[in-house]
Formats: sequence, C-alpha cells, structure tokens
Amino acid sequence: MSRKVSPLNDEQIVSLYQSGISSTKIGKLANLNFATILKRLRKRNVEIRSSAAPRKCDYSKVVLDYKSGMRLPELSRVYRVSMGTIGRIVKLSKVEKHPALRGKEHPCWKGGTKDVHGYRIVSGEKEHRIVGARLIGRPLHVWETAHHVDANRDDNSDSNIVVIPEREHMRFHMFLRSRNLVINRENLENICRKEGEFYYRFTVFDYRKASFAFPGTVKRRLPVNHCRIRGCSSKVNSYRLCSKHYQRKLAKERGYWLSGKGKQTIYRDGAGPNKHFRKAWTRNCNLTT
Repeated sequence: MSRKVSPLNDEQIVSLYQSGISSTKIGKLANLNFATILKRLRKRNVEIRSSAAPRKCDYSKVVLDYKSGMRLPELSRVYRVSMGTIGRIVKLSKVEKHPALRGKEHPCWKGGTKDVHGYRIVSGEKEHRIVGARLIGRPLHVWETAHHVDANRDDNSDSNIVVIPEREHMRFHMFLRSRNLVINRENLENICRKEGEFYYRFTVFDYRKASFAFPGTVKRRLPVNHCRIRGCSSKVNSYRLCSKHYQRKLAKERGYWLSGKGKQTIYRDGAGPNKHFRKAWTRNCNLTT
C-alpha cells in the first residue's frame, strides 16, 4: 500500500497549527486526515487545543439561579439557550434537582386529555370523579357518579360537582328530559333530595313526589310498526301499509282496481295478461280508479 505524499512537511504543519489554523483545514491543505495531523503534532510535543465550543452562558450563574428556585423554562428565557442546554448544565454541576411539575403546574399543560364522552382524564382517572371523592372525603363506589351541576363537562370546580348514585343520576336526567327542563342548580335543589353538602339522591319515591310538582310528562311517540288500515295487524312494508294494502294502493293509482270487485285482469286479444297497460284503454273500458 503506497503512502500518501503530502505537500507540507512537519515543520510547516506545526507552524500553521500554532498560527491558529484548525487541524481539519491543515489536513485539507496537506492532503491528510485531521487525525494524522494531530498525531504528527503530538510527536512534535505540540499542545493540542481544546475542540470544545465557547460557552453560550456562564455555568456558575446558571447553577446559582437554579439553586435559588428558578425553573428550566425561566432560565432558558433569561440566558437565551434551550431547556436542554440548561438541563445539561444542571446535570454536570450535580445539583439536587427540583421536584417534577405535574398537571396544571407543568409549563406544557394544555388542559389534560379527554375520553370519548368528553370527560377530562387526570392520572388515568376521570377528573370529576377525583373532585367528587375529595368533596365527600372518601373514594367513590362503582355505583356512584359525579354530576356536573350546569352540564359543563369542562368545569370540574368544587361548586360544579355533586355526587349522585348512578341509577338515580340516570333517572334524574330522564326526568328532566321528559319535562323539558334544563340542567342547573335550581332544578337539582327542587327535584333531588339533599343528603349532604355535596351528596344528592333521586329515588323512586323522590320521582313520584317530583311528578306531582312537575306534571305533564312528554311521552315519546313510539314508531308505528303495523298497517295503518283499520282492522289490519300485518307488519308495515312501505307508506305505513302492509304488502296487501300497498299492492291495492298501486292498483288504484294505476287504474286496474274496480271498487267492490277487486283487481281486474286485463287481456289483449285473448293472448294473456296485458303487460303494457295504457290508461287510455282503461278509460275506454270504464274502469274507475
């Protein structure tokens, strides 16, 4: 293997390096790798310069400010460097780190995640249930739920959360819907029974009692699944008619139904059913629709 021939000798390389030129630039001039340039400089007992870039900020000041209580985002804005740089400075100085910020205190907090029903999730649990458990002083049972007083699922404040058993909570919402009432604190106080400062009930007895105070239930109209002709109990096909009465309706509309005599089969020259029936021919035969 042939050795590379360099246009520069060792004395020239040393003089260029001592003048301030980097080993990479000298390697391009000498047609050599920068590692070879450093190797020759070490053989000549030349002190190698540090390759570290100049510091963008004073590390000691950053450490002092961090010890005083400043957080990484604030230090990043003050010294105009990235949060990663501040984190490396703190790690190199071996300073005791501040406790991690979680939830609303975190600088990247955007309100938390939500489930498919629009409830905010905090630490793997629904936030309104956490608030309800804190208000009543114990964890909620599986059959208990936290009710939003003003129906705003984004507002999980103490004034907007009360605890109601799950079945009674569903009964309460159905009662409000049947009476066309809105979800607010006034209806909650008037309809439900208060058992504690943040605990309400709506049992069957409460439902009957509220029915007298709020009469006029709006009954939902069930879909009709039987024929609209009186006396016919067959299933609906179309136009709310069974198959028989629907065919009769078509026969009357097309002109080959004679009232009282049923469907009249039309023949043409005795050759069979007339598949191409004409209304003019029907009128000539005095067939009523």
